[in-house]
Amino acid sequence: MVFSEVIETIVALIPEKVRKIIGSILLIFGTVVFLWGWWILDSDSGLGGIGGLIAVFVGGSSIGLGLYFLMFWWDPFFSDFEQEDDISPESIMKNQKQQIHCPSCNQKLNVPLSYSGKISCPACGIYIALDEGIIQAEGLPSVHS
Repeated sequence: MVFSEVIETIVALIPEKVRKIIGSILLIFGTVVFLWGWWILDSDSGLGGIGGLIAVFVGGSSIGLGLYFLMFWWDPFFSDFEQEDDISPESIMKNQKQQIHCPSCNQKLNVPLSYSGKISCPACGIYIALDEGIIQAEGLPSVHS
């Protein structure tokens, strides 16, 4: 019990991307060594059975460890579905966008619904003041380079 908890803690410290790379390398290496060991056991070469057994054991262990790294904290049934508890009204409002038109060149601009501050138009370069997604200065704002 204690050994598995220590291994799980160590593996959890490794970032997911690195864990997947290590798992893939271990899986490929293990497959090659396992097949090579099986070939040694099956052939009549002078290496004998002990070398083949060692290779099969090392290859099988590497395959198992690679699969463990790849499937660590993997939930095959719900990994692609977002849980409803994770969606808050604040996150929905924060991610909603609206389309406004630049008062100078009429370029369509996508801005967050509740954004306050200044934005610049990429087409004409003017700055537009917004307060919670609403243009504040009517008319043409001054051009700033």
